Amino acid sequence: MKSDQLIHMIHQRSRTLSNTLNETLAPFGLSHAQYMIIYVLATGGASTQTHMRKYLQVEAPTIARTIGTMDRNGWIEKRPGADRRTQVIHLTDSTKKILPEIKARVAEAEKRSLVHLSDQDREVLLELLGKITNERSGEE
Repeated sequence: MKSDQLIHMIHQRSRTLSNTLNETLAPFGLSHAQYMIIYVLATGGASTQTHMRKYLQVEAPTIARTIGTMDRNGWIEKRPGADRRTQVIHLTDSTKKILPEIKARVAEAEKRSLVHLSDQDREVLLELLGKITNERSGEE
C-alpha cells in the first residue's frame, strides 16, 4: 500500500458517510455537523462550547455558528455556567423527545453503509479506528 493511500481512503469514506448522514438527517432539518453536537450532548451530557470545539476538532467560529443555528432552531439551549463567561449547552426537551427517532434513522444509515462488513469486521473496524492517534488533541 502506498504511504498516503490510507489517509486518502479514510478521508473519502468520511466524506461519503457525512453525505449519507446529511441525507438521512435532512427530514429533521439537521446537518451532520449539528448531529455531532447532539451526539456529544446525548452521550456525554451538557457541555461547554469550548469542550465541544476541542472534542469535535472544529474552529471556534464554526462551532459558534453551528450552535447559534441550533439554538435558534430549538435543538439546544444555553444556560449560565459556573462563572459568568461560560455558557453550558443542553439538549432541549423537544430534542430529547425526537432523539430516539433520529438515532434510529442514523443507525439504519450506518447499517446500509456497512452492509458489506460482517459483525466481526465492524468490531475490528471500531477497534482499529480507536487506535489511530490524534496528534492535534493529544488523544491516543
